[in-house]
Amino acid sequence: MEFKIGDVVRLKSGGHSMTVTKLKDGQEAWCAWFAIGTGDEGPHKKIFPLLALNKVEQ
Repeated sequence: MEFKIGDVVRLKSGGHSMTVTKLKDGQEAWCAWFAIGTGDEGPHKKIFPLLALNKVEQ
């Protein structure tokens, strides 16, 4: 699956919707998200392998 900056994604294992903010080497996506209602709203940022992500249909 091909990703681009601005795509909304989610881990294949579930979790919050995240926005791709940077792509690196065709292997990793830097993602940002807010965890509203969890007590730790964020903002959050983390790097994920592309193989662990699915695009969220909007």
